[in-house]
Amino acid sequence: MKKITCLLLVLFFIVIAGCAKNSAEKGERTLTYRDEKYGFELTFPSDWKDKYSVEYNYNTVVIGHKATFEKMGSGTGGLFYIFAYIPKELWETEGKADADMIGMQKIYEGEDEIFGYSRPTDVQYDFNDKELSSGYKEMEKDVPDIIKTFKKVE
Repeated sequence: MKKITCLLLVLFFIVIAGCAKNSAEKGERTLTYRDEKYGFELTFPSDWKDKYSVEYNYNTVVIGHKATFEKMGSGTGGLFYIFAYIPKELWETEGKADADMIGMQKIYEGEDEIFGYSRPTDVQYDFNDKELSSGYKEMEKDVPDIIKTFKKVE
């Protein structure tokens, strides 16, 4: 009986260790970005720490690749955009056109607000700079999973 108990405990710890390893390999999402202006949160992979930038442009939050932004300046490095239509009526006058023109998708609808998301429609990095473009592309892979974490907060 003791042998079976010991064997089960060993198997249990092996399974737990394997799960922990897989979580780390998948880039466990542990870095929370909170936007105070529009009241939402996104969860980034922990390896995004100190690698992203945030800019505001009209009703848009631009989440970008910090190294590209620092090298090339404002308007570059955008990984994705969060659009805030507050009040909700702005969706009718602006949001629908944005959705048609740039492929923006609605990701949240509240009582008096709508949020949308889109990816860049042009190249946002210097493709001649291999290190810079590699860093951008690596972060770009995480965007679909990050968008799934959008959460409205007060």
